Amino acid sequence: MTDDQRRARLAARLRRRAARAGLQLRPALAGQLCAYAELLLQWNARMNLTALDEGDHGLDRLLIEPLAAAPHVGGAPRRVVDIGSGSGSPAIPLRLALGAGSLSMIEARARKAAFLREAVRRLELPDASVETGRFEEL
Repeated sequence: MTDDQRRARLAARLRRRAARAGLQLRPALAGQLCAYAELLLQWNARMNLTALDEGDHGLDRLLIEPLAAAPHVGGAPRRVVDIGSGSGSPAIPLRLALGAGSLSMIEARARKAAFLREAVRRLELPDASVETGRFEEL
């Protein structure tokens, strides 16, 4: 299976899971979520970012649930802070769904913070930052 085929299959699964939750994904958002999910799976193979896998339960918990929360955050751009960001969920999918606003992620483990920085870079989120350290020490 080619990368394009794998990406198309993942995008179709995301749309189905979103529809099952009563959500409709914009094509651009689906593309961003696929890019995030692919990066997460690549890094998760090398280090333990999350115990959840690419099955439907993992997609729901890591991607769909944050999307379902987005309408409850409000429409105006705002600052979101995620303490103990780990693999970046719910913060990154929520930020992608909101489309605007700043995001600060705080992660104590340097390896996970490195993943978060790479996700921010790859997803081109200039308004997102990653701090490495324990919240109470920052």
